[in-house]
Amino acid sequence: MKKYLLEITVFISGAVVMIFELVGSRLVAPYLGTSIYVWTALIGVILASLSLGYFIGGKLADKSATYANLGWIIFLAG
Repeated sequence: MKKYLLEITVFISGAVVMIFELVGSRLVAPYLGTSIYVWTALIGVILASLSLGYFIGGKLADKSATYANLGWIIFLAG
């Protein structure tokens, strides 16, 4: 697998996660506000989800590093 394709994929995935984080904060703000506790909880949930996804995706990628597996990992994550 070409390194630059993986780097582009990781960059785009990270940008999408950041967009989800900002949208999530906008959705939660009318109900819970925008205090430091809300942001801490939101960032904590996102980081925990990313960690779990990276762990599971890494295990799947170690079995077979193909473009099809990369596509399935990204599809199942989103």
